[in-house]
Amino acid sequence: DGNFVLWESRAICAYLAGIRPEAGLYPDGLKTRALVDQWAWWQAIHLGPAMQKLSFELFLKEKFGMGDPDPTVLDGKDWIAGTLSLADFYLATTFMYRDQAGISLDEFPRIAGWIGRLEARDSWQKAVAPLLALFA
Repeated sequence: DGNFVLWESRAICAYLAGIRPEAGLYPDGLKTRALVDQWAWWQAIHLGPAMQKLSFELFLKEKFGMGDPDPTVLDGKDWIAGTLSLADFYLATTFMYRDQAGISLDEFPRIAGWIGRLEARDSWQKAVAPLLALFA
């Protein structure tokens, strides 16, 4: 817009919506605008990164000639790095609430087997029991 240069898609969208306020895409009301911002930031921080990674691995990777999705990450091994390590525990925390969230691993038997092995450990059960009890 003339000599004005702006980067970052949300800032650009807000600016462009401000040029045509009659469209109502970025409302003037403080509470309504806060709701728009809330959803914009939730998408930017939570939903967007997760969906981008998943879309890249399952669709775009092949389109950019970077190979197929890697279904062999756990082939021939029980643990992420070959033996039980912090990597397993770090990754397992992202799976903790999958049942409560209705996320199925049925299509990913290697991952389901890995998380099942980890969750069967006494140390894991003791560590997460207080957290899971909060949401029971």
